[in-house]
Amino acid sequence: MKNALLKHRSGLVTALDIGSSKICCLIGKYNADNRLSVVGFSNRKSRGVKNGTIVNMEAAQRSILNAVHAAEQLAGTQIDEVFVNLSSGQPSSHLIGVELDIEGQEVSERHLRRLIEFGRKSPELNSSNRFQLHTIPIDYSVDNERGIRDPRGMYGQTLAAQLHLVSSTQSSVRNLITCIEKCHLEVKSVVLSPYASGLASLLPDERNIGVTVIDMGAGTTSLTVFHNMSAVYSDVVPIGGNHITSDIAKGLSTTMASAERLKALHGSAFSVSGDESETVEIEHMGEENVYEENRIPRAQLISIIQPRLEEIFEQIRERLENPALRRFIGRHVVLTGGGAQMHCIRDLASVLLDKQVRIGKPTEIGGTPELVASPEYSTAIGVLRFALESQGRANFALHSGDPEHRPGYGGRISDWIRKYF
Repeated sequence: MKNALLKHRSGLVTALDIGSSKICCLIGKYNADNRLSVVGFSNRKSRGVKNGTIVNMEAAQRSILNAVHAAEQLAGTQIDEVFVNLSSGQPSSHLIGVELDIEGQEVSERHLRRLIEFGRKSPELNSSNRFQLHTIPIDYSVDNERGIRDPRGMYGQTLAAQLHLVSSTQSSVRNLITCIEKCHLEVKSVVLSPYASGLASLLPDERNIGVTVIDMGAGTTSLTVFHNMSAVYSDVVPIGGNHITSDIAKGLSTTMASAERLKALHGSAFSVSGDESETVEIEHMGEENVYEENRIPRAQLISIIQPRLEEIFEQIRERLENPALRRFIGRHVVLTGGGAQMHCIRDLASVLLDKQVRIGKPTEIGGTPELVASPEYSTAIGVLRFALESQGRANFALHSGDPEHRPGYGGRISDWIRKYF
């Protein structure tokens, strides 16, 4: 195991964030002191992706190739495998309990692997149209002594665990993997976007006491609840920043490009004193494609934006009111993603969710460009952190795979593709 980790740490780790508005590629490399630094970065406009789903394979492929090639040039190297996010696919979360009779033996990694395998065989993850994304241990118990984070080395008759199972539609994963493989890249692992964003933007204390991270993307708004350092619930609201842009374009009879500019420069989550008197310039689409300049009160623009944001947060609130989540959800919410940069978004979310809200930025990794230290890059940084944890950690109790004793995630994905193609 040590040799395998050292071998890995002399190489590269690549994260790919495929979103509806942008495709971001980060290449990390281990230094001599086993610390990772970013050596390649690129950000390219996303094409062929709508609401987090690939809708045009050829266009998405070109965007991915452009992003990867630019990052490779900066890093001065060539990559052949990536870790990638998934922001669509109708994710489903299930909490299940599994139990194993260990007959008084010392708990070993072999026992933990068997518990994980029991979870993977759950009917919730073996539906004909679902694909397993994550099997996350929340806590363990030995002889009914609960709240154990790492039971290895302990003795008992019965070992049990509570697992968080995350699955998505097979078609979404299949299309994503196929598109990336057409770029001559191997997919090592797929990670749900809000889970990745939480790994990048949450503080350890937040993940421990209970927090909801909300990733406000262009095509979707996704969320993951963390408790006791583990992800315990994930979901996606199929509404994002592009829907707000479309509302502005329709409401003001302007182009999508102009609507996006208005949203970025003058948008706000709700109106405040002075917005009625402040005006903004818009470009109306006139007859015969002639553009006529006009000015409107900023409050009119905000009156288009606010209802859509309220719809997003109301749908999130409905999901968080699930009785099964009450013991996990804390009073804290972290907003991240490009939509989290909207003026007054924190205040609106605080009122509608009745939570303490902050804007989350990704924590820095050595060599990370300053540009990447903004909320819209939380998923990209999170995918890279997920890659580090899944590739470099030996503590089986905190993850759901073991690189020494079982096929890697990439191998499982390849097996799945062979099965269904």
